[in-house]
Amino acid sequence: MIRLGHFNVVLDACVLYDSVMRDFLLCIAEKELYRPIWSKEICQEVEKNLVQRIDYSKVQKIVNALNQAFPEAMDLNNSANIDFKDTNIHPKDRHVVSTAICSDSQVILTYNVKDFPQEDLIQFSIEAQTPDEFLVNILNLSYKKVLKIFEEMESKYTNPIIPREVLLQRMKARAPKFTSMIIPYLDGSITRIY
Repeated sequence: MIRLGHFNVVLDACVLYDSVMRDFLLCIAEKELYRPIWSKEICQEVEKNLVQRIDYSKVQKIVNALNQAFPEAMDLNNSANIDFKDTNIHPKDRHVVSTAICSDSQVILTYNVKDFPQEDLIQFSIEAQTPDEFLVNILNLSYKKVLKIFEEMESKYTNPIIPREVLLQRMKARAPKFTSMIIPYLDGSITRIY
């Protein structure tokens, strides 16, 4: 049984591109509901993709902030010699799986689950999940904490202020099921689960 805070999750670069999703995932990690893991290669991929949208100096600040906030997240031991020849894991994604194996992670968090076939990951006791699946699972395990974390994150957006509706729209674009589950709690129409 997985206990909150006692499992490692590799964050694939793609889940770190969007600022709202990145902030929410890291706020949850900050409250020790899981331990985030990434590698030098994942950070380089984040840089490569974000620099296409925002100034390089801002990208550097984002990556530096990630590593300063979670210095234990950087897996420096992901160079294991793992045989992927009989798998369907794409060569460009193998470094993510290596990071998961070397850090004893149970989950790879990615929007590209098709690139991480479960039949190939099962031998390593790893599962690929979308942020939506992951957040629904965390919500089901600890909905009060997750709602409080969302509200705390929401209150941090002060310059500029991001209205709740806009924040929820951005979350819904990336985690529709999770967002539809938290809206009734946030508007007060549901006060307890089940």
